[in-house]
Amino acid sequence: MSQATSTPDTFWSSLREQLLDVIPPDTFRVWFDNMRVGRLDEDGCELIAPNEFSAIWIRDNYLDIIRREADRLVGHPFTIELLGELSELPVDGNDRMKSSAKPSGKRSSRLSGPALQGRSLGINPKNTFTNFIVGGGSELAHAACIAVANAPAHAYNP
Repeated sequence: MSQATSTPDTFWSSLREQLLDVIPPDTFRVWFDNMRVGRLDEDGCELIAPNEFSAIWIRDNYLDIIRREADRLVGHPFTIELLGELSELPVDGNDRMKSSAKPSGKRSSRLSGPALQGRSLGINPKNTFTNFIVGGGSELAHAACIAVANAPAHAYNP
């Protein structure tokens, strides 16, 4: 590797300069400012986005540009993997970076039936489905809320 690409920080700094020439500054600030380089070697690197959503969006919209500019920077074909900061797997399906987090095995207990009687849930009685006025602009929202309330973790996974 050249002097300009010998460490993750210098590589990312050099690549950022090249990307700023081809990506609008506002877009760059939103999607690339919080990225960093993880692994870096002769053949490629891992770019770490702040979250999985950002990694997927960048992959879908800018991965070809990033690869082209990285190839130009190092002078040969260069592999780029995009990862979300908290992801267990790289976005492209490679499983080299596994998370060390393990489930605790504890479950939160939910109260139901008689256990709930006499307890306040902290819900404002004015904000219930029976008091909700359904109109033309709120039909879809009302239907979605009813579906989620009637089938928790099935229609929507909170």
